[in-house]
Amino acid sequence: MSKEPDVVSTAARILEDHEICDSCLGRLFGELSHGLTNRERGKSLRTVAGMVMDKPIVEDDSCNICFGLCSDLDSWVERTIETVEGYEFSTFLFGTRLRRVVKRNQESLEEKYNLKNAEDFSHAVNRALGKRFRDNLAERGITVEADFDTPDLTVLLDFENDRIEIELRPVYVYGRYRKLTRGIPQTDWPEMGYSNSVEEIISSPARSLSRSESSVFHGGGREDVDVLCLGGGRPFVVELREPRIRSLDLNDLKEETKKSEDLEIRNLRIVAKGAVEAIKSAKPDKIYRALVDSEVEIGADDFAEGLRKIQGRIFQRTPTRVAHRRSDLVRVRRVFGASGRRAGDRNYEVYLWAESGLYIKELITSEGHRSLPSLSGNLGCDLTVGELDVADVPGKLESVEGGSYRFAQDRQTVKDIFAGNY
Repeated sequence: MSKEPDVVSTAARILEDHEICDSCLGRLFGELSHGLTNRERGKSLRTVAGMVMDKPIVEDDSCNICFGLCSDLDSWVERTIETVEGYEFSTFLFGTRLRRVVKRNQESLEEKYNLKNAEDFSHAVNRALGKRFRDNLAERGITVEADFDTPDLTVLLDFENDRIEIELRPVYVYGRYRKLTRGIPQTDWPEMGYSNSVEEIISSPARSLSRSESSVFHGGGREDVDVLCLGGGRPFVVELREPRIRSLDLNDLKEETKKSEDLEIRNLRIVAKGAVEAIKSAKPDKIYRALVDSEVEIGADDFAEGLRKIQGRIFQRTPTRVAHRRSDLVRVRRVFGASGRRAGDRNYEVYLWAESGLYIKELITSEGHRSLPSLSGNLGCDLTVGELDVADVPGKLESVEGGSYRFAQDRQTVKDIFAGNY
């Protein structure tokens, strides 16, 4: 009860000194009660203050604080609804860029009347806008809710410049791709004469189906242009930016990519942003297939022994073919499994289960002893790689507590896959 005289007398002083609307008056005492809008709170204060002052104090159309902004919120909401028409979203968040003088006016009143319970102007306006936006759309049969963490739609009302800006949260599509044709880079590379890419085959129909402005392709590693990617495929995430449609039919995306005989996609699902970091930071073991040509015939026992001795730690200096973009270092990686068979005259098919980051071509050819040991060194003859494929990238994307992800791979499972298939 002790606060009432102070609140009412302070409100009365403010009303005597300033032309102020109910919304701004109520906001100056916004932290003192709950369950009322600022307009309702301000109207009550105006009524009680008028009784104390023994004269009616009618709300004026003008306001020295917001200059009519609070009474104009409905028109801003209507403009916003017109702006976002055609965009699919279920959650939203409002932000505002106020005129500088409006913020100064509120701060001046708070200081002048020693107001300790005023609500922040931006916070109050954002809340009022959000409620009106939600209720207005509900009347049209559209259900949306405010989301302060990851809204589908963010609206910025720039009162300073009379402008509405919108931002749409990207849609992230996870999947795996199998590259079935050689000579296709993973990402767009027109400057090198490539007219197609894994990125374009997947991203182009994804952009079309979601009506996105642009996209970014995130691969879980990459294979060389002349290398196939088979087995279960390589993990990827397509980030669709500024999408008008969020509820993608992933079967439609799969069917659209089938129009290209160069690629196949599978295991598609919608994920959150954290999946990008999960697949890009993952370092899973991989299984490779190589078709190797030898300058001489290799006996079966010698071939088997060469494969046995290549398993274990491998010391590799940066290959010359990537030296322009990689530091000149000696890296230590492991080969966990190796098998092979004769495929023809001086031709051999080799399967390797290797740690992430191992250069397979150099493991086979040695490249002037840049890889120690190497299959070529073990066999004592020159070898060339005729074909190289990523046979499999075992593992799965898992969601973990807190909304993040990890790309999980169990080495025993990889061992079983290698032993059972290669």
